[in-house]
Amino acid sequence: MVTEMRTISLSQGRRLGFGIMKRNSQCVVATKDNLKAPVEIGDTIISLNGIPLSQVHGGLDAWVTLFSAFAHDARTIVVHRAPKKKQPSFDSRETKKKVKKGREAKKAKKDEITSGNDEYIDLLNTLIDQSEIVASLRSENKAKNKQISELESAVRGSVEQLPIVLTGDGESEQSAKRPRNERPATKSNLSIIHEQNQKIIEVKMEKNVAEANLKAVNEEKNSTEAELEDTREDLDIANETVQQQALATDIWQRKFDELAALSAGKVDGAAVAAIRDRSLCEYKNKLL
Repeated sequence: MVTEMRTISLSQGRRLGFGIMKRNSQCVVATKDNLKAPVEIGDTIISLNGIPLSQVHGGLDAWVTLFSAFAHDARTIVVHRAPKKKQPSFDSRETKKKVKKGREAKKAKKDEITSGNDEYIDLLNTLIDQSEIVASLRSENKAKNKQISELESAVRGSVEQLPIVLTGDGESEQSAKRPRNERPATKSNLSIIHEQNQKIIEVKMEKNVAEANLKAVNEEKNSTEAELEDTREDLDIANETVQQQALATDIWQRKFDELAALSAGKVDGAAVAAIRDRSLCEYKNKLL
């Protein structure tokens, strides 16, 4: 197989951004931690700063020690790189259908999460409105209590100001001793007290209505808080599921790419492509 030789300069530091392994007594790039690293998986490293690695005894451990020894110096490596094979075409109708289905499934999951977020925001706004209503009703209740207290105090004052009027013989005696400016209770005094009592009754009825409204709104608020918590938990689960799926997919894709690179030139590219494009349903049917 025809290979090309390349001279590559590496940055200083202990981390190379790629991993090496020993294959057929040669130092080969096995992994890439840093996608910007100038090497490619499958590159065969011939020398480091002019030192042929094939002459360094000790294998993989000795190569790692050698790279570390030049960690704070300029490092130049010479590699043999196999030419990239032309990838088989994946523009078939079947492949396009699979890609489209994958995109549609991803979009549906995204729409589901977006819908959940909208529901969560709506519930949050409802909860804020209900909290404001509760605060308003409590303030109204407090005002009613104050009004009732003032009316009851006024009634007590009116009753205390009423003179004592006796009947029979006591009345004439009491009337004789009464100062001229003091007059017995009149109908207007009693009417005022009656009106004040009626007002107290009305205010207490209004207070009862306000308390009933406050209780109803509090129950709705508690229900909204419970629903809000359930929605938040569902969103957390959905987001975590999507993240785990994306991470698992990314990990498996990286592993597949590394294996494909290592098997370059040894395995039929069309066979590799067939495995990659195989429908998940086929695996599911096999498992069942």
